[in-house]
Amino acid sequence: MPSAPGAPAPLSAGDDGEILTMDEEEKKILLRALAVTGGNISEAARRLGLHRSTLHRKMSRFGLATEEDPGAEPEP
Repeated sequence: MPSAPGAPAPLSAGDDGEILTMDEEEKKILLRALAVTGGNISEAARRLGLHRSTLHRKMSRFGLATEEDPGAEPEP
């Protein structure tokens, strides 16, 4: 049943129903955007409403590989 207009959205949960931290949610969103865009950072940034350099900074923060950082651990 849809919630009433103006009602708070339900909390996001991991696959096991556990509430994720903001960092975990942000990383999940970045990974999803990169997957949808086939790893195209410029397109992922555009779809997320971020500047490309901001997306690079966030990717570095979460240890996600970028063109400038090919040694970072890739995410499965």
